[in-house]
Amino acid sequence: MLDRFSPAASLALATAAITGMFNAQVHLSSFGELTGTAYGRFLLIKLALIAEIIILSASHVFVGRPRLRRLGGGQLLSPQAESIFASLIPRLRVEPLLGALILLCVALMGQVAPAVSVFTTPVAGTSTNPTAAPTAAPTQSTPASIQGEVKKGLLDVSLTITPPNVGKATFFATVRERGAAVTDGQVRVRLSMPANASLGNVFVETTLTGGGYRGAGDLVLTGHWRADVLVRTHSDPLEFRDLPFDFVAGPGATFLTAAPINTAYGPATVTLTQPTAAPASLSVNLRPGLQVRFEVEMLGMPGMGSNDYPAAPIAKGAYQGTIVFPMAGVTRVTIQVRASGIWQVVRVLVYDVDGAGTAHLLTGGAAPAPTPAASIARTTAYNVPFALHLPYTAFITRMGNNTVTRLDGSSVHTGQMPHGVDVVDGTNLAYVTDFLSGDVVILDTRTLRVLHRIPVGLEPAHVVFTHGHTRAFVTNFLTNDVSVIDMRTAKVVGDIPVGLRPHGLDMSPDGHTIYVACEGAGSIYVIDTRSLKVIDQAPAGLEPIGVTVNPVNGEINITDARGNAVYILRPGSLTPRAVVPVGNGPALSVISDDGSRLYVANQLGNTVSVIDVRRARVIATIPVGSAPHGPDITPDDKYVYVPSINAGTITIIRTADNTVAAVVPIGKGPNEVSIAR
Repeated sequence: MLDRFSPAASLALATAAITGMFNAQVHLSSFGELTGTAYGRFLLIKLALIAEIIILSASHVFVGRPRLRRLGGGQLLSPQAESIFASLIPRLRVEPLLGALILLCVALMGQVAPAVSVFTTPVAGTSTNPTAAPTAAPTQSTPASIQGEVKKGLLDVSLTITPPNVGKATFFATVRERGAAVTDGQVRVRLSMPANASLGNVFVETTLTGGGYRGAGDLVLTGHWRADVLVRTHSDPLEFRDLPFDFVAGPGATFLTAAPINTAYGPATVTLTQPTAAPASLSVNLRPGLQVRFEVEMLGMPGMGSNDYPAAPIAKGAYQGTIVFPMAGVTRVTIQVRASGIWQVVRVLVYDVDGAGTAHLLTGGAAPAPTPAASIARTTAYNVPFALHLPYTAFITRMGNNTVTRLDGSSVHTGQMPHGVDVVDGTNLAYVTDFLSGDVVILDTRTLRVLHRIPVGLEPAHVVFTHGHTRAFVTNFLTNDVSVIDMRTAKVVGDIPVGLRPHGLDMSPDGHTIYVACEGAGSIYVIDTRSLKVIDQAPAGLEPIGVTVNPVNGEINITDARGNAVYILRPGSLTPRAVVPVGNGPALSVISDDGSRLYVANQLGNTVSVIDVRRARVIATIPVGSAPHGPDITPDDKYVYVPSINAGTITIIRTADNTVAAVVPIGKGPNEVSIAR
């Protein structure tokens, strides 16, 4: 038996060695990363475990087996043979344990492996975009260190990161207040990736050394990072003041600071237009009679090179051109003017492009308008004991720490970036959409225990149930479909294709129809719950994101995130009865049981708009914490609970007078609330 098994084991070991060396070459760029990164440390542990198995196997092959052969077949029951077999038993018990530990190391290495992107260098004169003229890809290495400076109020902070690459990095900050060095304060660095909220926040603690504050932390991925330097000084000892630094880690690492604008050729004001399912359009205001182009380059992706897009004059001094953002990530757009035979840089803009292809300006834009005094909200704890004694149980998804949490602080880990939560009325069950893991998690609301995990499509967002609680319908943001779950078996029984980027959904009062808001399609899709087919669709603004059906008359209320409005559609014809302007970036909404009041969370405006549905007009605007998303209303219609993603709070609004009754700090990233009924 051993003779037949040994060649197979040797082949498996050789295969593991070859693949292991390949993966190490891909994910590790130096021997120092073996101890300087989590991936390298797990690799060393795995190698040690494999070495132990090799030693044990060698003892079998070169010691135990020859001794048994010398005894011969007739002596296998002798005391000497029994002694040999007895020595094998402990080793044979250890080997499966070592194998299990090796598999665990492999799994952990897969979770912490540094991101790897492989691109071919564009060939000169070729491009996938006919309007683009690629230039040669520059050789871009990671600098040994980068340094940036931020001034805010009385503070001036300089931050140096060494090296700005995946692995262990040193953060060194010098602080000046009113021009004098601060050497008796306290400094922390809060690290996060704006495009990867599932990583949460990591804090780097520092100690005073060499005239500044030094600490070490791990950069686990290349790309856009935020380093918030938190400073507490003797002059203001009660709180930390936040000075934000944005930087790119990896090849071409740099701080993302606004470069000065060259006004020699005009004001260089810009406008970026991003239509649905079409390339972006960039326009710039300069002097007439110039030759203008836009250079687009992904930071940290030197192999992709850069693309040049010509800008044509469209009016006196205005130039416009079509540009393409290659993929999600940090992208630099350089506006250039040809003068004296060379291209001169006029303005540099840096965008963070999300997974949906939408570009968000990081540097190079105008300063935001000041917040009006009327829009200032309570963002700290307020009337918390009152909130905790209300007779309701609210469940909140927290994207910042991957949990579902109750107001009393009890929580359960559900997976990766829980987005939506819905309690099944009259039961002890709640359905949670794990945005990054692609699962729907079923919770026991009494024990906060995970009962089932159901794989659905990519990036599931929100859920709605049939009246008899036989089926659940889940929007999948990235696979552009709706998964149908049999609630009795907890299994997916079908997927219904809909429009681009489905997000919110709701059901008609009779339970026969589901309305799905598809952001990328600019439409709502109508699904028959009996045939499980799309039976209609209708336009609903620029970027429909949320759906709330009136339980009394069946009207469909659609939030338009880009048009800053709510469309009230008639059932059947799907034509607008009214379009109600609301705050900036409306997300989801909730309606009272009598269908008279609609409460809209304006995610970019940090307010809740209260709509008189019959008269189709806003009757109140209530300031809340930053980035409200998915509210819910209590069963008696007395209170609305509003989660604010950036503020980390739940704002409780009293519906009788539309005032804030309480604010409960809940932690980073609350996205949606569901109140048990």
